[in-house]
Amino acid sequence: MPLQIETSRLSLAPFDPSDINRFVDLANDRQIAKMVMSLPHPYTNKHARNWLAQQQSDNDNTDLHENLYLFAIKDSDSGFIGMISLNRVNNAIFELGYWIGRDFWGKGFASEATKAVLQWAEEQLGIKAICAGYFADNPASARVLEKSGFLRTGVKTTRYSKGRGENVSSIDMVWLGET
Repeated sequence: MPLQIETSRLSLAPFDPSDINRFVDLANDRQIAKMVMSLPHPYTNKHARNWLAQQQSDNDNTDLHENLYLFAIKDSDSGFIGMISLNRVNNAIFELGYWIGRDFWGKGFASEATKAVLQWAEEQLGIKAICAGYFADNPASARVLEKSGFLRTGVKTTRYSKGRGENVSSIDMVWLGET
Protein backbone atom coordinates (compact mmCIF):
# COMPACT_ATOMS: atom_id res chain seq x y z
CA MET A 1 0.00 0.00 0.00
CA PRO A 2 1.50 3.32 -1.03
CA LEU A 3 2.18 5.84 1.72
CA GLN A 4 1.80 8.70 -0.72
CA ILE A 5 -1.14 11.08 -0.93
CA GLU A 6 -1.45 13.98 -3.35
CA THR A 7 -3.92 16.85 -3.07
CA SER A 8 -4.23 19.97 -5.19
CA ARG A 9 -1.54 21.75 -3.13
CA LEU A 10 0.08 19.14 -0.93
CA SER A 11 2.14 15.98 -1.05
CA LEU A 12 1.94 13.67 1.98
CA ALA A 13 4.62 10.99 2.13
CA PRO A 14 7.05 9.35 4.55
CA PHE A 15 9.47 11.78 6.16
CA ASP A 16 12.55 12.51 4.05
CA PRO A 17 15.70 12.77 6.21
CA SER A 18 16.91 15.61 3.99
CA ASP A 19 14.14 17.74 5.58
CA ILE A 20 15.52 17.36 9.12
CA ASN A 21 16.85 20.93 9.41
CA ARG A 22 13.56 22.40 8.17
CA PHE A 23 11.72 20.09 10.57
CA VAL A 24 13.75 21.44 13.50
CA ASP A 25 13.29 25.05 12.39
CA LEU A 26 9.50 24.68 12.27
CA ALA A 27 9.11 22.42 15.32
CA ASN A 28 11.24 24.68 17.50
CA ASP A 29 8.41 27.17 17.90
CA ARG A 30 6.84 27.57 21.32
CA GLN A 31 3.41 28.23 19.79
CA ILE A 32 3.52 24.88 18.00
CA ALA A 33 4.98 22.94 20.93
CA LYS A 34 2.29 24.16 23.31
CA MET A 35 -0.49 22.91 21.01
CA VAL A 36 1.04 19.46 20.36
CA MET A 37 1.34 16.74 22.99
CA SER A 38 4.64 15.24 21.86
CA LEU A 39 6.94 18.16 20.97
CA PRO A 40 9.22 19.43 23.71
CA HIS A 41 10.38 23.03 23.68
CA PRO A 42 13.00 23.97 22.78
CA TYR A 43 13.17 21.39 20.00
CA THR A 44 16.76 20.64 19.07
CA ASN A 45 18.68 18.78 16.36
CA LYS A 46 19.29 16.05 18.94
CA HIS A 47 15.52 15.63 19.45
CA ALA A 48 15.06 15.40 15.68
CA ARG A 49 17.87 12.87 15.21
CA ASN A 50 16.46 10.69 18.01
CA TRP A 51 12.97 10.98 16.54
CA LEU A 52 14.21 10.03 13.06
CA ALA A 53 16.15 7.04 14.42
CA GLN A 54 12.98 5.90 16.24
CA GLN A 55 10.90 6.28 13.05
CA GLN A 56 13.39 4.22 11.06
CA SER A 57 13.38 1.54 13.78
CA ASP A 58 9.57 1.54 13.84
CA ASN A 59 9.46 1.09 10.05
CA ASP A 60 11.43 -2.15 10.51
CA ASN A 61 8.90 -3.42 13.09
CA THR A 62 5.92 -4.92 11.23
CA ASP A 63 3.60 -4.69 14.25
CA LEU A 64 4.29 -0.98 14.70
CA HIS A 65 4.01 -0.34 10.97
CA GLU A 66 0.40 -1.50 11.10
CA ASN A 67 -0.28 0.80 14.05
CA LEU A 68 1.40 4.03 12.92
CA TYR A 69 1.11 5.89 9.64
CA LEU A 70 3.25 9.02 9.57
CA PHE A 71 3.27 11.56 6.75
CA ALA A 72 5.40 14.63 6.13
CA ILE A 73 3.29 17.44 4.69
CA LYS A 74 4.90 19.29 1.79
CA ASP A 75 3.58 22.30 -0.07
CA SER A 76 4.61 22.55 -3.72
CA ASP A 77 5.92 26.10 -3.15
CA SER A 78 7.54 25.83 0.30
CA GLY A 79 8.52 22.17 0.72
CA PHE A 80 8.19 20.62 4.18
CA ILE A 81 5.55 22.44 6.30
CA GLY A 82 4.44 19.92 8.95
CA MET A 83 3.47 16.39 9.95
CA ILE A 84 0.29 14.35 10.19
CA SER A 85 -0.17 10.86 11.59
CA LEU A 86 -2.57 8.07 12.40
CA ASN A 87 -1.56 6.15 15.50
CA ARG A 88 -3.52 3.16 16.76
CA VAL A 89 -4.32 3.74 20.44
CA ASN A 90 -4.08 0.64 22.64
CA ASN A 91 -4.60 -1.63 19.60
CA ALA A 92 -8.06 -0.16 19.14
CA ILE A 93 -9.10 3.00 17.33
CA PHE A 94 -6.65 5.17 15.41
CA GLU A 95 -5.95 8.70 16.63
CA LEU A 96 -5.16 11.56 14.27
CA GLY A 97 -2.44 14.04 15.15
CA TYR A 98 -0.90 16.87 13.15
CA TRP A 99 1.04 20.10 13.28
CA ILE A 100 1.76 22.79 10.71
CA GLY A 101 4.56 25.38 10.83
CA ARG A 102 3.31 28.75 12.06
CA ASP A 103 4.08 30.55 8.77
CA PHE A 104 1.52 28.25 7.15
CA TRP A 105 -1.34 28.68 9.62
CA GLY A 106 -4.65 30.02 8.33
CA LYS A 107 -4.09 28.82 4.75
CA GLY A 108 -6.19 25.65 4.91
CA PHE A 109 -3.20 23.28 4.80
CA ALA A 110 -4.15 21.44 8.01
CA SER A 111 -7.72 20.89 6.81
CA GLU A 112 -6.56 19.77 3.37
CA ALA A 113 -4.05 17.30 4.82
CA THR A 114 -6.55 16.00 7.38
CA LYS A 115 -9.28 15.39 4.81
CA ALA A 116 -6.79 13.63 2.53
CA VAL A 117 -5.53 11.33 5.32
CA LEU A 118 -9.09 10.48 6.37
CA GLN A 119 -10.03 9.56 2.80
CA TRP A 120 -6.82 7.52 2.42
CA ALA A 121 -7.45 5.71 5.74
CA GLU A 122 -10.95 4.78 4.71
CA GLU A 123 -10.05 3.71 1.16
CA GLN A 124 -6.70 2.00 1.82
CA LEU A 125 -7.16 0.64 5.35
CA GLY A 126 -10.94 0.31 5.60
CA ILE A 127 -10.96 2.46 8.74
CA LYS A 128 -14.43 3.70 9.69
CA ALA A 129 -13.69 5.63 12.90
CA ILE A 130 -10.81 7.84 14.01
CA CYS A 131 -10.48 9.85 17.19
CA ALA A 132 -8.68 13.14 17.74
CA GLY A 133 -8.33 15.64 20.52
CA TYR A 134 -7.39 19.26 20.76
CA PHE A 135 -6.32 21.45 23.63
CA ALA A 136 -9.24 23.57 24.79
CA ASP A 137 -7.24 26.77 24.20
CA ASN A 138 -6.68 25.86 20.52
CA PRO A 139 -9.90 26.77 18.69
CA ALA A 140 -8.11 26.70 15.32
CA SER A 141 -7.52 22.96 15.71
CA ALA A 142 -11.18 22.49 16.63
CA ARG A 143 -12.15 24.21 13.36
CA VAL A 144 -9.79 21.99 11.34
CA LEU A 145 -11.32 18.86 12.86
CA GLU A 146 -14.90 20.10 12.45
CA LYS A 147 -14.31 21.05 8.79
CA SER A 148 -12.91 17.55 8.25
CA GLY A 149 -16.04 15.87 9.60
CA PHE A 150 -15.09 15.22 13.22
CA LEU A 151 -17.84 15.42 15.83
CA ARG A 152 -17.50 16.40 19.46
CA THR A 153 -17.92 13.45 21.79
CA GLY A 154 -18.79 15.51 24.85
CA VAL A 155 -15.72 14.11 26.61
CA LYS A 156 -13.30 16.55 28.19
CA THR A 157 -10.03 15.23 29.57
CA THR A 158 -6.56 16.42 30.32
CA ARG A 159 -3.54 15.48 28.25
CA TYR A 160 0.10 16.10 28.94
CA SER A 161 1.84 18.65 26.70
CA LYS A 162 5.62 18.21 26.55
CA GLY A 163 5.96 21.74 25.19
CA ARG A 164 4.15 23.20 28.19
CA GLY A 165 5.42 20.68 30.70
CA GLU A 166 1.96 20.26 32.20
CA ASN A 167 -1.47 18.70 31.81
CA VAL A 168 -3.85 20.73 29.68
CA SER A 169 -7.63 20.59 29.26
CA SER A 170 -8.47 18.68 26.08
CA ILE A 171 -11.63 18.07 24.05
CA ASP A 172 -12.17 14.67 22.38
CA MET A 173 -13.68 14.29 18.92
CA VAL A 174 -14.46 11.37 16.61
CA TRP A 175 -14.73 10.91 12.85
CA LEU A 176 -17.07 8.25 11.51
CA GLY A 177 -16.27 7.47 7.89
CA GLU A 178 -18.60 7.66 4.95
CA THR A 179 -21.42 5.25 5.64
